[in-house]
Amino acid sequence: MQELFVDKHLRDVSSRYDFDSIRVGIQPFNSDFRGFLFQDSQPGVRLFGNRDNNHWQYNLAWFRRLDKDINSGLNDVTRSPRKDDVFVANLYRQDFPFVGQPYLLHYAIPNAKIAFSMTRMVSSSGPRRSDWKFRAPTMSAISATTAMATLAEST
Repeated sequence: MQELFVDKHLRDVSSRYDFDSIRVGIQPFNSDFRGFLFQDSQPGVRLFGNRDNNHWQYNLAWFRRLDKDINSGLNDVTRSPRKDDVFVANLYRQDFPFVGQPYLLHYAIPNAKIAFSMTRMVSSSGPRRSDWKFRAPTMSAISATTAMATLAEST
């Protein structure tokens, strides 16, 4: 099961449809505009919205990760969730510092370990924070033009 969630619109905060919403369940989530930091469909709770005519966008999210089927890469809902939580808080500013260029302030607390199976596919072997690429807590300010360079230097 890849998506199963309830989305509740909490309120409109302006006449231009600036809003606050909450989403609970297995949901797709992309923590940055390109999907470099965290992109997956996992069960969790997410509070999100925007302000100032959609120039400011925010997310506060918690996800409890599911194991993936090794061959298909889909969520394995027959197994219990891993003790592997991801907490994300981010804030986007559109058209900053130039029109058409977004700016992202991202804060994440991951807890994961990456391992390879006998089929040389990526699989999980349980939580272990010290083995994850982005150490917790991480805080990064990334613009669209420098995101790839920033991640390339951190590896």
